[in-house]
Amino acid sequence: MPGDVWVRLPLSEEDMGILEREFPNLTFHTGFELDPAEQARTEVMFTSDLFSDDLIAAMPLLRWVQVTRGGGASYITPSIRERSIRVTTCTGIHGASFSEFTFATILMLTKQLPQMMEAQRAHRWAADMGLGKLEGSTLGVVGLGTIGSAVAQKARAFGMRVMATRLHPEHKPDYVDWIAGPDGTRDLLAESDYVVVARPPGGDRRPWITMKELGLMRPTAILVVLVGGGYIVDLDALGDALRGGVIAGAVINVSPFEPLPEDSPAWDFPNMIVSPGLAASDPDKWVLQRGVFIDNLHCYLGGLELRNEFGVTSY
Repeated sequence: MPGDVWVRLPLSEEDMGILEREFPNLTFHTGFELDPAEQARTEVMFTSDLFSDDLIAAMPLLRWVQVTRGGGASYITPSIRERSIRVTTCTGIHGASFSEFTFATILMLTKQLPQMMEAQRAHRWAADMGLGKLEGSTLGVVGLGTIGSAVAQKARAFGMRVMATRLHPEHKPDYVDWIAGPDGTRDLLAESDYVVVARPPGGDRRPWITMKELGLMRPTAILVVLVGGGYIVDLDALGDALRGGVIAGAVINVSPFEPLPEDSPAWDFPNMIVSPGLAASDPDKWVLQRGVFIDNLHCYLGGLELRNEFGVTSY
């Protein structure tokens, strides 16, 4: 008999019933706290929040962690790595929500909707605004995974030229005009009117978009950072770039500090949209996450390959 399953989430009775009917021979626990005896029996954990090594140490039978997010790097604690505990993610379910958010914000900045609404509140007829357009422009996608691919496909529907980089660029999808490996990022930055970053940060968490990279971009360009936030872009450099006209606008979906401190200067960067991670917001997200977990739990019990397994030992 396998050990217990801890769904470290605020699960409803209905959702717990779904899991118990799907796996009648397993013992499930839910909520953010378990007593020591229950932790000691836990073999599988399904979680959204990060966890400490102390918590992992309290679960000697733990063999696998399923997380609700699309990235797994933040969950690789020293104990997870030392014990080679398997970690799987929900990569693949966020394409629609992230890509819709991307174009909502791109259109807001390109069509100057915040300025238009500000003029409306001031009862000012601002008919002299010069609005940009997407058709015929170039969109660069850094990281052509699930999210990046969804963004690229929607860009083609707007009549945009699409450039992309990814780790393995051997195959070029039909919805991409130009593709290269990571060494092509400089060319992508220089040629794009819109740069969308959908590649998660590296293990060292050092920003790779600094003033040097921002300086490669067009002064009319808009930067959209969907993942990693301040772990991707140097926020101080971004503020200088926006204030100095190095680039025209930016969108940051998450920051290195959650929540962003009230006194952070990033709140007041000109022509920038700050999102508290809402790009992943989806009314169907839990159903999709639950589906990934159920499929993976069947695979785990059957000794089959797990979906979206993160490389713990090699990370």
